Order: sequence, then structure tokens, then C-alpha cells
Amino acid sequence: MTRTVSAPEPGSDEIRRAFSDAWVGRNGYARAGGGRQARAIAFQGEVVLPDGGTISEVYIVDLPEDCTQPGTGPLEGTPLLRPAPPNGVVQRRLTRTQDRVYPGIQGPRHWLRSHPDGSRIAFLMRDDGGRVQVWTVSPNGGVPVQVTRNNGDVASAFSWSPDGGWVAYVLNGRVVATEVATGETRPLTPPAEAGF
Repeated sequence: MTRTVSAPEPGSDEIRRAFSDAWVGRNGYARAGGGRQARAIAFQGEVVLPDGGTISEVYIVDLPEDCTQPGTGPLEGTPLLRPAPPNGVVQRRLTRTQDRVYPGIQGPRHWLRSHPDGSRIAFLMRDDGGRVQVWTVSPNGGVPVQVTRNNGDVASAFSWSPDGGWVAYVLNGRVVATEVATGETRPLTPPAEAGF
């Protein structure tokens, strides 16, 4: 469903690989110009920086109703061509973090996660102090918003509560939940035993 290239142009939105994806919303998301995008997938895309380094950024693909129609190439690919996205797929880059102190998606291996209503896509990134925190970005793009402000690193993948009010993850050896509206973090379990 994504468009990847073997040698992305440095500094461009081209990606070498797409990974750690998630459906956006239970019923898609509200488009900025009105209406609803019924099906979309958020994913991490590996981009090449102008200096040749690589980072991962948040991307989204809006899917058409019919994903069986070929786009610019064969859906199944060939021995010489990668599989091509179906006709009508729109791929967009949502974050541009290359100028941050700690650029790119960072932290433990994780999959992007969508708020249940599709209004936000959560991911892990370091804050300016170097700590791994939960951040969100709109599926319509914009500036990433920091959700957690912990004194330690988020140490696991994370999950939204069914109502979208909380995000749960591991911090300092215990499972915690952060209330998205306030940023307040509460422990859900006692700390893990030493050596665990």
C-alpha cells in the first residue's frame, strides 16, 4: 500500500522502507477540509537526510474504496519492480523532525497507534532533554504534540485506552498510564523486582 524506493533522494519525502503500521481510527479520520477518510494506515517511513543519515518519520496512506485496481505499476510487482500501490492511494509525510535536537522517531521498537476516533496518531520520540516520550500528530499533519513529560524513558510500546483518554506503557520498571488531557502519569503496577 506504500510507495518505497531503493535509493531515496536525500532530503526528500521518498522512503526506503515502511514499517510498524496501524489503522487510523475505528472509522478513519476527519479530513481537514471536511468529510471523512474511511480507511487509512499510519506507518513509520525511513527517510534519508541531506547528510546521508537516516531517520524514521510518521507517514500516512489514505486508501480508496477499491484497492484492487493497479496504480502506476503492478500491484504484485515483478522480478525487477517493487509492488506498486493501488490506484487512488495517497501517501503523505506527517512529521518533519530533522531539525530537532533528537530527530526522528526514537525509543524502543513500537508500532504507531491511532486514537480511537482517528484524530491523533501516537509515536515515540525523544524530548529536548533526550528522554523518550509519547507524542501525537494529526492525520492531517501539523506540529507534533508531546503527551508525556516523564523524568525517565518510555520503555515499551504503548496502547490507547478504549475511550482515548489514556495511554499506557512501561516506565521505570512498572506499567503506568498517562491521562492525555492533563499529562498526569499514574502507576498501575508496583515496580518490577530487581533483575527482572
